[in-house]
Amino acid sequence: MSTKEELLNSVVMKSDEIKLENFEKIVKNPEFDAETRKNAFLAMVDIYVKKMWWNNVAKAYTNAADLAKTFSEKQELFFKAGTYFVRADDYFTAEDTFRKSIVLAPKNERTKVLN
Repeated sequence: MSTKEELLNSVVMKSDEIKLENFEKIVKNPEFDAETRKNAFLAMVDIYVKKMWWNNVAKAYTNAADLAKTFSEKQELFFKAGTYFVRADDYFTAEDTFRKSIVLAPKNERTKVLN
């Protein structure tokens, strides 16, 4: 298992394009465990945000959420994905993603998510 920081340190002196290539290889390789693949998606988010590729940011967060282990982490990542789908003007996907986030939120916190 590799953390996000370890993945970023492994490509520290490389261009963003090379970093993305390396991270894409990791996420597509089923030999890597789910936690490492999730962290690769989160490392990709940093590059996509820097380039303002909002749709890619949202998709990476969604993929990371699918790989997350805990409900709270899934809920947080789906919420972030929904926020970036809105930035990308993809409102239908944003709504679906926010619904996933709300379903995963504990009942006593659902009003916080909705506000």
